Amino acid sequence: KDDNATSICLIQAPNVTIQDLTLDGNNPSLTSGVNVNGEDIDARNGIIGDYIITDSSKLPNNLTVYNVTVENTYLRGIYGTGYSHVTGLDFHDNVVRNVAGDEFNSAGVMFWNATGSMVDNTVEDTQRGLFCIWGSNCVIQNNIITDALEAGISVGRNLVATGVISVSGNSITGGSLGIEVFYQETPLTVVGNTVNDATVGIVIGGRSDNPLIVDNEVDGSGAAG
Repeated sequence: KDDNATSICLIQAPNVTIQDLTLDGNNPSLTSGVNVNGEDIDARNGIIGDYIITDSSKLPNNLTVYNVTVENTYLRGIYGTGYSHVTGLDFHDNVVRNVAGDEFNSAGVMFWNATGSMVDNTVEDTQRGLFCIWGSNCVIQNNIITDALEAGISVGRNLVATGVISVSGNSITGGSLGIEVFYQETPLTVVGNTVNDATVGIVIGGRSDNPLIVDNEVDGSGAAG
């Protein structure tokens, strides 16, 4: 955690529920000079688990986030992580907009070394829409992702050959990559997703072990260039 960074909600306890809020990282009382998509960005993260604190009793297990709008943050919108593996995350029916300050690392909704689900979220104008990485087990289902510049859904570096990661029923429009899979050993299914107008629909790279990819629809007819 950058000591100079700001997070709107920093989670340092288990069994927390956040609901029915709007979290806007553009504070009209502040001027950061960091402009992203026409917004002055004052917050690095929206909701994030504390990954510095080492007390296991304070791991953000069973964090639930729903009916929340997070917009105008620099690096992460909703971020499930902790000092060690976090379980029981449930992020559903949220809206995340304009999380695009870092060209390579910004993500709307993200799990890092975490287990849980991302379901029925709407993500717009991010670098990565949904990101499941580093030892995570994720259910990514029925989300709508629009104009994620780097990738709509990224899954990678989950190098534990147990559990399963499921990517199903998602709708992705625009951006560079629709669904990206890389360095993946945890069993993975990519089923029944729709990708429209992305430069590349679905890409599998870098030592990804036998993912099951079936019944997806990719249409690049409206992609720029």
